Amino acid sequence: MKLMNLLVDYAFKQMFGQPNQSEPVLIPFLNDVLMTSSDNYITSVQFENNEIPKGTENGKSVRLDLYVTTNHGEKINVEIQVANYSGMINRTLYYFSMIHQTLLLRGEDYECIPKLILINILDFSLFPSTEPYHTSYHLYNDESKRLLTDSLEIHFIELSKIPKYYTKQQPLLRWLLMLKAVERDSFADLMALREVDPVMETALDLWESISKDPEHWAYYISREKELLDMKNIAKDREKAVKLLNEAIKERDHAVEALDHAVEERDHAVEALDHAVEERDHAVEERDLAFQNAVKFFLENGFSIEMVAEKLRLSIAEVERFSQN
Repeated sequence: MKLMNLLVDYAFKQMFGQPNQSEPVLIPFLNDVLMTSSDNYITSVQFENNEIPKGTENGKSVRLDLYVTTNHGEKINVEIQVANYSGMINRTLYYFSMIHQTLLLRGEDYECIPKLILINILDFSLFPSTEPYHTSYHLYNDESKRLLTDSLEIHFIELSKIPKYYTKQQPLLRWLLMLKAVERDSFADLMALREVDPVMETALDLWESISKDPEHWAYYISREKELLDMKNIAKDREKAVKLLNEAIKERDHAVEALDHAVEERDHAVEALDHAVEERDHAVEERDLAFQNAVKFFLENGFSIEMVAEKLRLSIAEVERFSQN
C-alpha cells in the first residue's frame, strides 16, 4: 500500500502529534532522540497548545509542529523542516524565546521555569562541514566550558547525513529511516524490524492506518504540494543567493584588480616624477659647469666667439652663462 511521506508536516503530526493515539510512538521516539537513561526515562507526555501568540503588536506569532510536557515536567518542542531557508538557527532561538516567555506565571519564582528542549528535524544539511547527523547544544562558559544551566537544550537532526542501514547501536536511526523511507523507497529494513521490534510494529501499524484514511489523504496532498512549492522557492532562492555571491566575488576581484592597476600607475607616476627630478638636477649641474667654464675663459681673455666655439655653445648661450 502507498504510505504518506512523514516528512510532510501534516503526516508527521498525524503520526506523532495526536493525543490518545501517538503516545506509543512519540514517547520511545523522544527517548531515543534524548538518549535518556533509566533514571529520567520519559513514560508519559501531555500535549500542549501549539499556538503561541505574538508578544507585541508588530511581533510574530508561532505555530509549533509538536509541543508536549513530559512526566518530569520538561517541555519539548519538535519541529520538522524540509525547505532550506536561511536563518534556521535564529528561527530556533526565536521559537525558544517565544516558548520560554510562556513558562512562568505571574507571582511564580524563576526557579519554577521548567527545562525546555527543542528538537529540529531537518531534511537538509545545516552544518555541511560536520559529519554527525545528530548534534545537541547547551549553554556553556566560553573558557572553562562549564555548563551554565541545563534548562535549555537544542537538538539538530540532519536527515541528509543518515546512513542507509539500521544498526542496533543507533536506536534513533530506526525512526529517521522511517521518516526518509518514502523518499528513498526503502522499506526492507523497517519491515524486518517489524518482526522483532514491538515499538516499530506499533509505529508501522499506525503509519499504515493513517495512510488508509481518504480524509487524511486530501489534507496530506494539499500540504505536500505547498511544501514542494516552498522547497522549490527555497532552492531558487539558494541559487539566486549563490549567483549573487559569485557576482559580488567577481566584482571584488575586479575592484582588487583596478586597485592594483591604480597602485601600479601611481608607482609609474612616482618613478616618472623621480626621473624628471633627476633630469632637472642633471641640467642644473650641467648649466653650472658651463657657467664656470664660460667665466673662466672670459676672465682669461677669450672672446665670446672663441668660448662659443670651444664649448660648442651658441653666442646667446655664452652670453646667458656669462651673466649668471
